[in-house]
Amino acid sequence: MIVGAGDEPCVLLCVGARGRSTGSQWGAYTVDEAALRHGAGVERETTEPREAYSRFPPGRLTRYREGLLPP
Repeated sequence: MIVGAGDEPCVLLCVGARGRSTGSQWGAYTVDEAALRHGAGVERETTEPREAYSRFPPGRLTRYREGLLPP
């Protein structure tokens, strides 16, 4: 989840590698109060993706809908 902190436009550059990152040496899903306030955080730090995402429904593919993003 991305939460804006103002009224101006912004650009997001997202890069990740969690799909191939395993084990306790790569990092963790950490507890963050702001994320928890918005329903997107973990309540307990973990290095296990299944535990971190267990309360969320599985992801699914969807088509882009015209007008979904501003021009």
